[in-house]
Formats: sequence, C-alpha cells, structure tokens
Amino acid sequence: MRIGLIGAGNMASALARGLGEPVVVSDVDRPRAEALAREVGGEVAESNAAAAAAVDAVVLAHKPAQLGAVADEIRDEAHALISILGGTPVAVVEQAYPNRPVYRFMPSIPVEVRQGVVCYVPGTRAGDGPEGEIRELFGRLGTLIELPEPLIDAGTAVMSCGPAFYALVVEALVDAGVAHGLAPDVAAKMAVDTLAGTAAVLRVRGNDTHDLRRRVTSPGGMTARGLAALERGGVRAAITRHSVANYVITLIYVYVILIFIRVLMSWMPRVPYNRVLDVFLTFVRDVVDPYLNLFRRILPMARLGPAAIDLSPMVATIVLLVVGQLVANLING
Repeated sequence: MRIGLIGAGNMASALARGLGEPVVVSDVDRPRAEALAREVGGEVAESNAAAAAAVDAVVLAHKPAQLGAVADEIRDEAHALISILGGTPVAVVEQAYPNRPVYRFMPSIPVEVRQGVVCYVPGTRAGDGPEGEIRELFGRLGTLIELPEPLIDAGTAVMSCGPAFYALVVEALVDAGVAHGLAPDVAAKMAVDTLAGTAAVLRVRGNDTHDLRRRVTSPGGMTARGLAALERGGVRAAITRHSVANYVITLIYVYVILIFIRVLMSWMPRVPYNRVLDVFLTFVRDVVDPYLNLFRRILPMARLGPAAIDLSPMVATIVLLVVGQLVANLING
C-alpha cells in the first residue's frame, strides 16, 4: 500500500520513520519535504493533488485550519483519507471529502520507533475502503486502540501529550542528579533507563501502578518523602487541569469550524435535498446562529460600494478564540 503525506512536520515525520516504507510527501516547505523523503527513501510530489493521485491513501498532516483549502486541491484525486488533524472530528473531515472513506488516527511521537500509542476512530464509510490494510499499517507503530470519538480528547491527553510530560520528569530527575554531583550523561542514562524499566515492569504486572509504588516505597524513606513532595507540588492536579484545558480548546476549535461551515452555507446556492445533509446543516444553524446573532445585533453591516458584508462571523470567531485561550490559561493556573 502506497501512503502519501500532506505535511512533513514533526508528527508526519515520526509516522514516516515508524512505517519504514517509502512515502510520497507534499509540503509547503519543500526543503523539509525533500529531507524527509531522503530519510525514508520516498519522493516529493509537485503538488498536493499529485501526491494524492499517486497513492492508495493520503495522510492529512497539515494544520487543521487548512482542511478546506487542501480538500479543494485533492478531493477528486484522493482514494482514502487518513486524518491526524488535532481537534477535527471525523464528521468534519467527511464533510470536506464526501463519498470517500475517512480514518481518524491520533498518534504519539514514539511511533517513530514503533513504540507509540495510536488512537483510532473509523469514519462512516471506513468499510468501503482499505480499512484492514490501514489498521495493519498503523498497528506496526505500537499499540492501536479504537475509541469512541467523544473519548479521543481524553486519549490524546494521555498518550499524545504524555511523552512531553515524561520528558519533563526525566529532565527534572537529571537536573536533581547533576545538582548532587552526577555527571549529566550519567544522570540522563540513569533517568531514561529507569523510565524504560519502569514501563516494562508495569507492562508485565498488569499496569498496577499502586503495587509498584508500594514495592519501591519504604515507610519514612527517601521515596516516601519524594512522593509527598510531588503531591504537595501539585503534579497530579496539574496533569488533570491540563487535560480539562485541552478539552476546552478542542471544543473551541470545533465550534470555529462550525462557524466556518455556517458562513459557507450562506454563500452556497440551495443544494438538492438530502436527508443526512439536511439534518447536519440544521444542526449547524441551531448551534451557531444564536451565538452569531449576539454580534449581529451590535455590529453594523460593512459597506463596500453596493455590497454589504457581515463581519459578525469574523469578530465572533476572534472573540471565541481569545476567550477560549483565557479560560484554558485560567484552568492551567
């Protein structure tokens, strides 16, 4: 199966390395695309459309905000779509690519060494495409877990953000070791190998973290004092707060996409009746219009000659993003 990548950023590069097969790459940063193609033995396409036409399935690894623009380029060329777009539900991708099988995956950086965790949500037409081959391909990258889409954000906070959290803990352990006289390379090897060994023990012991802590912790000893310090420092609470903040930001992004769809609806001519499409468009109106109407009451229409332009969607989107970020920052403390 030939795979194409639209985007050659960090996660796309990790996927390509983990798959270990030549890929067709398209990216606005051509030198970056060429570097990745050289590394994995693939090739650089002249355009997004050319990449989609040359492969069996194309991975959408661009920025979520570019979904519409990229879809306009490759919609007629793509055979199957694999989305790794953060905060972008399957339904939104399917709206951009009607009548195409869509598969949503959320990978983590360790997939590049085939020890990652990948969350999977099949689209409504997944069975019409090469779902079995795609699942087998992504299964090579580590642990593949199929989740209901409402749980994807929680899963992402654990497995996709997790490597950064663990890296911070390793950094702190190394810094503490160096402060007490260890050489930096020695402290780093000890911390990283301890992390790997701990993961191995948890895996064979049924992921029983409580049992592992009990076995390591002597009453009143160094480990007990260290764990108490971590709890006082709010490590557990900080991780929980981040998960909630991440969920809030995702909801904001989804709402922004719905606003964008509502704007497109106002520009499009009336389409032939379709029951599913009509239900979706009605849902968009019911969810978005009450919010936009708040701004329409106070914002006059902008005049450009004889034409009138409704600025409320743009202003409403800016306000939503700013308020959402403020709320996330407050949650994170």
